[in-house]
Amino acid sequence: MALKKTVSLNFIFTEFFVFLIILFIIAVFVPVFLLLTGVYSGFLLPANANEIAVREFAENFSASDIFPSVPENVTYVITDKYFYVKDYTMKNNYLKKAILYAKGFYNNNDYGYRFFLLTGDNEYIILKYSTLSSYSSEKLNKILPSPEILCYIMIGLNIFLFSVFITFLFAKKVKKQILPLNDAALKISSKNLDFEVGISKIKELNDVLISFQKMKTELKHSIEKEWKSDQIRREQISALAHDIKTPLTIIYGNSDLLNETELTAEQKLYIRNILESAENTEKLINSLIEFSKSDNEFSLKLSDNKTNDFIESLKKKIVSLASIKNIKTEFSENNIPRILSFDVLLLERAIMNIVSNSVDFTDENGIILTEFFTENNFFVIRITDSGKGFSKESLKRGCDYFFTGDKSRNSSKHYGLGLSTAKDIAEYHKGKIITGNSESELKGACVSLYIPLFMY
Repeated sequence: MALKKTVSLNFIFTEFFVFLIILFIIAVFVPVFLLLTGVYSGFLLPANANEIAVREFAENFSASDIFPSVPENVTYVITDKYFYVKDYTMKNNYLKKAILYAKGFYNNNDYGYRFFLLTGDNEYIILKYSTLSSYSSEKLNKILPSPEILCYIMIGLNIFLFSVFITFLFAKKVKKQILPLNDAALKISSKNLDFEVGISKIKELNDVLISFQKMKTELKHSIEKEWKSDQIRREQISALAHDIKTPLTIIYGNSDLLNETELTAEQKLYIRNILESAENTEKLINSLIEFSKSDNEFSLKLSDNKTNDFIESLKKKIVSLASIKNIKTEFSENNIPRILSFDVLLLERAIMNIVSNSVDFTDENGIILTEFFTENNFFVIRITDSGKGFSKESLKRGCDYFFTGDKSRNSSKHYGLGLSTAKDIAEYHKGKIITGNSESELKGACVSLYIPLFMY
């Protein structure tokens, strides 16, 4: 990122203020100049033109025995010595003020006009004249505001337009300097770190861009390091999973040898359970190898399955797992869908993780109840045990990865992965997991896994 000459924000705002002042001066100067030019050219009459005409009228009135002609733009009211109106051309709203002025009770300081008093034989003449400039054309005086008011309007309009113009100009200038910052932020947020951070002519923004460049470089190195570490970890997981197949092969071989010997019916059942568990373990290992080679947590393979067949298979596995601690298993089915779309391996894994937790946290000779039913367009598998149940903390964090802080359900074999994995699998099926404590006679933990009847 090549550095160029920069200026500070303080300089930018000072420059903006100076330009604004200059434009304000121009905004005032131009209308005033036009007003003065109009006066000098004769197009406009100066503000004291009416006052001069009134004073000339007063001189003529004093020197003449007859009432002289009143100047244009001047109105009057004539009263007797008791201030009763005899004649007037003045508008009614000014009559009262004019008489008060003649009596000495009005200060004559209103904007735009003045009164002038003449005393005749037993009468008073009060003249009203404008103190504003006017047009030499009487027609323009009738259709346009006074030149001063027009000048003020032009000044206000100029100030507004110049303010908008200068603000737009400087906003565009500053925005152009902000663009590299915005561009860098967007690229970093989209995880694109293979770019060169731009530069800005504003010092403060350029300092931020330099920090962005350093952050981008460090982040890129960190991600590359993490990626390499992740690759090594994936390779180790894949290698470890592959190595587990060796003892599985031994289990298969020895189970086959045992099947060739004379066994009781009960022993044959045990061998069959061992082989089924070994097959499931091999499937999980294959999934683990597949996971270690991909960027996805789970590869969801949906298929339409007969729900009753799936339930019967689950029952056998649950009974086999619970028998390790002589735990009694109970099952309940109600309104089961005939066909359901789900990933058999993943859903079985989720349910068995929940059951495994129940086995871990249920005392010997306890009870685990598994219920299968339909509720609000969901197929529900609910596992309830007779253990101590969840603590308040576990009800909040029980589905978090590696959470093992539940003292009421503590186990040396518990790594905090069972419920979190089951939750992920349920959510991949667009379902959910709900944990709680049973209010039935079992009084233990209750975990419900919901799978939608229709996958969208």
